[in-house]
Amino acid sequence: MFLYYKETEAVTAENGIDLSSYSGDADWDKVKAAGVSFAMVRLGGRGYGSEGALYADDRAAEYMQGAQAAGIKTGGYFFSQATTPEEAREEAAYCKQLLGELTPDYPIAYDWEFIKDDEARTAGMTVAQTTACARAFFDEIKSYGWTPMLYAGEAEMTAKYDMAQLGDCEIWYTEYAAAPVFPYTINMWQYANTGVIDGIEGNVDLDIRFIYHT
Repeated sequence: MFLYYKETEAVTAENGIDLSSYSGDADWDKVKAAGVSFAMVRLGGRGYGSEGALYADDRAAEYMQGAQAAGIKTGGYFFSQATTPEEAREEAAYCKQLLGELTPDYPIAYDWEFIKDDEARTAGMTVAQTTACARAFFDEIKSYGWTPMLYAGEAEMTAKYDMAQLGDCEIWYTEYAAAPVFPYTINMWQYANTGVIDGIEGNVDLDIRFIYHT
């Protein structure tokens, strides 16, 4: 089920999951007993089309509350299709609205991905544009006292972001493999998308969180 990191005095690790409403019902006490230490919950997203309407994950609050009550640390992510910094700030503010009185233990991640549809509103965005959007989201999240995080694979990080401008933010790297090959420091690694966890009805993504001790 889980991959494990060989811990040292300098780096320890926690096993976790990320999920959305597609994962179905969750018994969080069983999830905790299965060895899950944290859960990253999809808060919502923005549509692909020209309108780019914001939408909420209708189980986000339920998942966050249930996980926290069971002693599982929680963070969140937002599926962005922002094309301007203003839209990215709007997305961050929407995350705050969706969380309400809930306080995340873990970061809030910006999840901007390549969309294969030629009519996607983000088609043709430059590195400068995508980086400016991520930077705006991160700065807004920081203003709430939360930790920002970039969710991306190698393709996005090498082709769509100027990482020099995002160096103060945590990285959640996605690569479905036995070990990550990305050559830079990462804070979280998503290594599978078909995880089966006792207590959760559907599949979830599996993650490892690296904790660096200085």
